[in-house]
Parts: sequence; structure tokens; C-alpha cells
Amino acid sequence: MSRPATPLLILVAVLLAANGILATSLPLGWARDGLSSRTIALFGACLYTGVLLGGLAGQSLVTRMGCRRSFIIFIAVFAAMNASFLLPGHPVLFAAARIGAGAAIAGLYLLIESRMNTIAAPAHRQRLLALYMIIVYAAQATGSAVAGLIPTISLLSALALIVSCMFWWSSFPSKPAMMATAPVGATRDLVALLKSSSAALVVGLAAGISLSCFYGMGPLFATAALKDGSLAGIFMAMAMIGGMLGLAVTGGVSDRLGTGTSLSTALLATAMTSFMLAASIDRSTSCIMIIAMLFGASAFSLYPLGSAAMNAAAPAAQRITANSVFIVTTGLGGMAGPLVANALPRAVATQAPFLVIGAATLIGSLFVLVRLFVTPAGTSRSCHN
Repeated sequence: MSRPATPLLILVAVLLAANGILATSLPLGWARDGLSSRTIALFGACLYTGVLLGGLAGQSLVTRMGCRRSFIIFIAVFAAMNASFLLPGHPVLFAAARIGAGAAIAGLYLLIESRMNTIAAPAHRQRLLALYMIIVYAAQATGSAVAGLIPTISLLSALALIVSCMFWWSSFPSKPAMMATAPVGATRDLVALLKSSSAALVVGLAAGISLSCFYGMGPLFATAALKDGSLAGIFMAMAMIGGMLGLAVTGGVSDRLGTGTSLSTALLATAMTSFMLAASIDRSTSCIMIIAMLFGASAFSLYPLGSAAMNAAAPAAQRITANSVFIVTTGLGGMAGPLVANALPRAVATQAPFLVIGAATLIGSLFVLVRLFVTPAGTSRSCHN
């Protein structure tokens, strides 16, 4: 791991621990205040809407303001939006604040992932991205656990955001050019980027669908499948543990296998384990937990693999543009996944999230395989490098 990555990873750990605290304490607080589960779910959709908007607007802001100034702006907006939840207000205001928080966190992801891909050696990019995602999930889980044990400690999230600012100086260069923030020069350049990274974008879309369905509807599936609501949290934790274990292996292996093979394998594995979960309603608790770990090991690897492929396909001058497009694509998947799952017939309502994940990743794997084995070499750098 390169030395410039160390403060960046510390920043990620602190920032995502704060986000984990907020992600758990806010819904608990809203439930105590009497808001309905449907309203709380709507706030989750608002967050993804903000992520989509942040991905669209983030590139322009970073290009104009530079990395350091943009980081301070995103941190300030994120802290202000979440601090507003401590004040009494109307649900519409809460929804607007959730959109703002989502836009800010998307901007932070854009900066962090662009910088990480800039400093990563090509031979170790996926390994560094896998380590990054392990830290993301570990920090989020830690923050969630702390907030669940002591709800009032959510106030410490503001302190964590302030502490994260300690690492921005050494993490981000002051000049935009040092981080390859040059805008796309013409429409044809953007079209060329989209063509060369089409496989990565398909993976980003599948990752968004998978993560949103899992986080948004996974607890409901677990409650129905395990016949015990108290085991839903363990089900989610087992999938996250599997994800972290899988990422520990995925990074190094994917650097050796190549991009196309890694993407298609991860998509196929996610499809298989998703359909296995959908068919496990009447299985034993231990069986479902094991499948959940296997699902996490493959599904949680989609985002870092797709991000690495996207950056490998993009010229250095389009680093910010590439990550912005990837975040927007993931946000679209995150918005679409639960909507499609909720539209399925009532007869499969329980299995719906994993049926949608399985279908999306299976289609994605077929697309990547076509790009890998049918498209002539050299026409898609995202699959052939």
C-alpha cells in the first residue's frame, strides 16, 4: 500500500464510522418520534436521490473549486444536514435534509475514490480498492453498533466529522490538475469513455441494485425466512462479515485474473447466491446464515471491482468524470432496485429483493462475458486490460 493512501484510509474510517452512527440513530429516533415505517423508508429513497444529484454535480464543483475546497464544502454540508435532524421539524424538511446529506456523501465518495485511484499503482488498484471497502464496511458496522448500544452517542458523529478534517490536508492535493480533475473536453470524449467502460457501468448498476435491495429489504426477508425478527440483525451481520472476508481475497485475486474475468465471476457468484437465498425460505437457520455469508462475499465485491474497472478504462485526465459517472450509475441502480422488487407479485414478496438482485447480476454477467469473449480485443479497455 502506498504511503499517500494511509491518511486517506484513516479519513474513510472516521468518516464512515460517523455515517454509521447516523444511519442507525436517525431511523431509531424517527421511530421513537412516531413516524411511520413508510415515511422512514421514503427518507432512505431521498438519500439515494441525493447520491444521484451529488454524482451529477460533484464533478463540476471539484473542477471549479479544487479538491481541498470541495472537500470542506462537502463535509460542511454533510454535517449541517445531519445536525438539522436534532431540531424539531416537518417530515418534508427531513426529506430535503436527507437529499442534501446524500449529495454531500456522494461528493465525498467522488473525491476519495478519485484520489485513491490516482495514487494506486495499476497492478495493485483492485487490492487497494478492496482494502478501502473493508474499512468502509468495518467502520459503518462499528458506528452502527455504537449507536445501537448508546443512542445518545449519535452526537459524537459531529465530532467524528470534525476529526476527519484533520486528514484532508495530506490526503488531497491543492491543485485540481494534481488529481486529474480536468473536465471532458467534448461530447465525443464522454461517449468514448462510456463505451470503453460499459462493463464497469453495468457492474455499478448491479452493485447499486444489490446493495439497496439488501440494506433496504434484507431485514424483512430475514424476519420472514427465519421466523424470528431478532435474527434479522444477525443475518445482516453475517452477510457483512462474508463481504469483508471476501474482499480480503478478492483484491489480490482480481489483480491477477484480469478485469473481465473478475467482473463476470463476481456477478455470477452474486446471482447464484441470490437465487439460493430466495429458495431458502424453508431451510434451517444455519443454512440461511451460511448462504448469507456467501452472498456478502460476492455482492460486496461488485462496487470496488466496478470502480477499479471504471478507472482503468478512463484516461488520467478524466478521473473525476469517470468516478462521477460510476457513482451516478450506482445511484440509479440503488433507486431502481427496491422499486422493481416492490412491483413484483405478492406471491413472491418475501423473496423479491433477492430475485431482483439475482436477475440483475445474471444479466450483468452475460453482458460482461459477451464483452470479454465476443468483442474484439482492444475495443473495451475495461474488459481487456
